[in-house]
Amino acid sequence: MIHAASESLIQASFYDIAMQTNQPQPTWLSGKRWLETQKEEWLLIYDNADDPELKLGKFMPTCRHGNVIITSRNAALIQLTMGPAGSNTELKDMGHTDAVQLLMTYAGMGHNATVEDQLMVEKIAQSLCCFPLALVQAGAYIQQQHCLYGYLERLESQRAQIMSMNASQSYDDYTLSVYSTWNLSWNKLQNSAQEFLKICSCMHFENIPREMFQRVVDNIDKVNQVHPGPLVDQVIDLLEKLYSNSRQWNDITMDTIILELKNFSLINVMQHGKTYNIHPLVHEWVSDGVQHQKDVIAAFLAVSMEEISKYEMPFVLQLQEHCKLVNALDVKEVFIWNAFSSLWSLSGNYVKELEIVKALLENSEEVKGKHHPETITYGGHLGAVYGRLGRYNDALELQEPLLKLSEQVLGKEHPDTLTQIQNLAITYKDLGRYNDALELEEPLLKLSEQVLGKEHPDTLTRIQNLALTYKDLGRYNDALELQEPLLKLSEQVLGKEHPDTLTQIQNLAITYKDLGRYNDALELEEPLLKLSEQVLGKEHPDTLTRIQNLALTYKDLGRYNDALELEEPLLKLSEQVLGKEHPDTLTRIQNLALTYKDLGRYNDALELEEPLLKLSEQVLGKEHPDTLTQIQNLAITYKDLGRYNDALELEEPLLKLSEQVLGKNILILCHEYRTWQRHIGIWGDTMMHLSWRSLCSNCQSKC
Repeated sequence: MIHAASESLIQASFYDIAMQTNQPQPTWLSGKRWLETQKEEWLLIYDNADDPELKLGKFMPTCRHGNVIITSRNAALIQLTMGPAGSNTELKDMGHTDAVQLLMTYAGMGHNATVEDQLMVEKIAQSLCCFPLALVQAGAYIQQQHCLYGYLERLESQRAQIMSMNASQSYDDYTLSVYSTWNLSWNKLQNSAQEFLKICSCMHFENIPREMFQRVVDNIDKVNQVHPGPLVDQVIDLLEKLYSNSRQWNDITMDTIILELKNFSLINVMQHGKTYNIHPLVHEWVSDGVQHQKDVIAAFLAVSMEEISKYEMPFVLQLQEHCKLVNALDVKEVFIWNAFSSLWSLSGNYVKELEIVKALLENSEEVKGKHHPETITYGGHLGAVYGRLGRYNDALELQEPLLKLSEQVLGKEHPDTLTQIQNLAITYKDLGRYNDALELEEPLLKLSEQVLGKEHPDTLTRIQNLALTYKDLGRYNDALELQEPLLKLSEQVLGKEHPDTLTQIQNLAITYKDLGRYNDALELEEPLLKLSEQVLGKEHPDTLTRIQNLALTYKDLGRYNDALELEEPLLKLSEQVLGKEHPDTLTRIQNLALTYKDLGRYNDALELEEPLLKLSEQVLGKEHPDTLTQIQNLAITYKDLGRYNDALELEEPLLKLSEQVLGKNILILCHEYRTWQRHIGIWGDTMMHLSWRSLCSNCQSKC
């Protein structure tokens, strides 16, 4: 056994070998040479070779026989095992069973341990994340203090203190506490690596995206120009501690930080260097020792999200778990609230978005007044969020007076006023008031053409919205008369590959289906899907929607197996790209269940729909229109299976709830799939033009 914590200890160990083998001139080198000359099998263990500055290679035997084991948290030492005869095995976290046994051994618990004792040991092992050193020292503490049933409470209330206690007695000669061990590493880290760990300690310990740090560097100057202030200054100070050039991203500088932390086993590199994981106990140790101010981390995250869009969904999904740990509302900074609002909207977390948009509106009313254009903009945003949450009456109460206010303050022809008109029309449609919507949208289109021009993107969107209202009223040919020339105009103005043009193609295809022209729809949708994959990518949310639309067309044509071939992999992809709780993913679960029913696979549908209803209640709420749809669809499946009483138990309270939430005249059953249709809207303001949609389980349309 070679004690390898330092060069002097290694030399002392080899010197002992020289003395024990009676070398004529005992030195550490003579001890090493003696070992190299021994041809029989031998085993040499370099223990605790953790110091990255240690040059262990010069102490390795230079021979082709014998066996060497290196115990180290320094991942760089793996290079010493490479070569023709070299092999290595990385030891991952200890398994749960082994962790429980280790803890019981050091706690002095023999075979007479009760079932309750073992259950408590399992809880402690889980709380310590099966970390061997922590388990050993917890076991020793439990044995000394006889506190098996009090240890968890002490750990939760005084974690830093108990994890910092050095072991007074130990089965081996390692007496440093968990935190003391890491503190030795911390003291050897460069300042930049320490700052990196401090930032990570305020986030979730898994899937910390490298891209986040690059985006902060890339965006900081822009954010500082638009939103200067103390918090942005603190983010700049933080970047200067991290990087030598805080204004220009440098991969090599970042690699140096990560390599140093990796060499101390304080970080794991995942996904080919795209994300980082920190052991939960390491994460807690940094949090206990050096706290960053949460408002600075909120600002750091907000800078990384500057101008984030639906085209960056992989980054959105990576970031959302970290943002959940920071309460943006505790930091009264508008640019932070706007950034978090965009993130929650893109990730489908409309409840969190609602909290922030309410705060934005209240702050704007307080600081700038109710008549300020920015306040009106936030009011429009809040109405849109109410719509996404299915709270149509709340949206209506806000939007009707907001439109009047916008006309008074901005004027009837101001672009933002036109947006308010459109938003109100959308809410009317959500409430089944299609004629009221039509009374707004027909003059709105003419006004939009006069004010913005016939080729303006917003005007094109309003043509589409009017066409959708015609379809709500059963005027499919009137809708078609708008949509066919609209597609040509969109191709001329925006280009054939523009995302909005692709949307017009999809909407026209849906109208063809409304008219029973399924083959005409298919002729548009099959090449549209290929074009969407080329232009936007296979994992873009709009591409996923088009896969679903094509599958629905296959079902219209009775090609259920073709639809199934699209929908099963689509659901998996939607879970990966958008997340399992995103509203669009929930819709796709329902659509797949409907296809199973089309194929007579009622039990397969039931396996999807029962957990889907619970998930929809959790994510969207029990009164959201989509949740009501899930209840109805589940009741239909019960009836398909002959479980009529189960269906009745759902449908009787559902009818009352539907009348309360949607009103008595909103329940329009889709002809084929027996699910309630809802439609589409836009919300825009002077800062951005944000398209949003509610997806019908039948048509899956988007505009």
